[in-house]
Amino acid sequence: MQPNSYETLKNWYLAKLRKFALDTAGEMTPSTLMAADKDAIERIMAGRAEKADSQNSEGLLPAGAVKFSLGGNAVVDVKSISQSLNEMQSRITELSERESAIADFALDLICSIDDQMKIRAINPAVQVQLGHTPVALVGQPLEKIISLEDTRKLQQAFEEARKSPSGGHTELQVRTLSGAYKDYRWSFEWSESNSIFFCTARDITAEKQLERVKHEFIAMVSHDLRAPLMSVQLTLGLLTKFAMKDIPESYREQVIGAETSIKSLIGLINDLLDLEKMEAGRLQLNMEEVMIQDIFERAILVLRNLATERRIKVTYEPSELEFKADGNRLEQVMINLISNALKFSEDDSTVHLKAVEAGRMIEVKVIDQGRGIPEESRAHVFERFHQLKNSDSQRGTGLGLAICKLIVESHDGAIGVRTPENGTGSEFWFKVPYRKVSAH
Repeated sequence: MQPNSYETLKNWYLAKLRKFALDTAGEMTPSTLMAADKDAIERIMAGRAEKADSQNSEGLLPAGAVKFSLGGNAVVDVKSISQSLNEMQSRITELSERESAIADFALDLICSIDDQMKIRAINPAVQVQLGHTPVALVGQPLEKIISLEDTRKLQQAFEEARKSPSGGHTELQVRTLSGAYKDYRWSFEWSESNSIFFCTARDITAEKQLERVKHEFIAMVSHDLRAPLMSVQLTLGLLTKFAMKDIPESYREQVIGAETSIKSLIGLINDLLDLEKMEAGRLQLNMEEVMIQDIFERAILVLRNLATERRIKVTYEPSELEFKADGNRLEQVMINLISNALKFSEDDSTVHLKAVEAGRMIEVKVIDQGRGIPEESRAHVFERFHQLKNSDSQRGTGLGLAICKLIVESHDGAIGVRTPENGTGSEFWFKVPYRKVSAH
């Protein structure tokens, strides 16, 4: 079989599918019956089995059966083994036909490319997705249908595939027959034995378009909404601070409510901008020497008024743990977690903060005495816009915990929630690496 043929490409793709299926299903062992049949056939072929009588200790064998004694009372019917093998072969043929259809009708692009970057085989999906026929592309350079701006990325992906066992990966724009471009996520795998690259490409055009719309929306929110809202907030703040006595009493509550609403809306916009920046990988960490107790104290100070209104005590265990991290970002995490604990705690209760050294990590805990979080909801609390309704119907942006997760993970840490040891309330925790500060 030629290494550049379409059959070679299909066999590679199907081998990948089988490996994925086996990895997913776990280790599989042959049945005892198949193992016994195999042993019986080997013994018969080696002349270590004799023809048996027409019956054994368990009664008569089927009429017309060719019987061999395997020692003791063990008797095998060769005819039944033959039938089993024929059924097995029929099943294998059926599965092979189905596998072939999977490759032929796969939605992803599958192709093989030689070391001159020329297409040697490609599946029929290319005609459905790009309009090009497989015949028209075979023998052509892949660069012919790749945008000029992505040529360098393609070469880098090929180089990566040659060096790395996991292959090369990149995103490239591909030109359709009509001249339009689509976005594809490519994977390249180099086969030394065939001297060829095997490739798969998945259409991510819709995903990219959604991402562009999101960025445009965030930019619009940032430039066209935040600035005027902050101006309104400043005006309302001046009114409530210096001119409340000049406002009729019947309108004072409305002014205060408007200021609160504007503040919440600006908070939502800031959270959206933070979240977009973090997910785009543009979050810059300012690593410095920090003490976890200082972070506790600053976060408590920010939330002091909210805690006082609810008569909730926020306590912490003194700690001298000092390490390298972005102090401002961890303070943002602490404020979000404490604020969340205050929101779901009963009046006159306590929220307790604690930090412990856990091997090479520092684990920080925020423990409240609230109503707790159901087991089925814990996996979702760190998702964006996910909210749990509390008793007094306070609502936040639904982004605070998602932002906490991104900040902690950017520190190579982890975050979660569990039930405290006493069995009541919630214990939010996060771990960050214990990057020790060098001795002065």
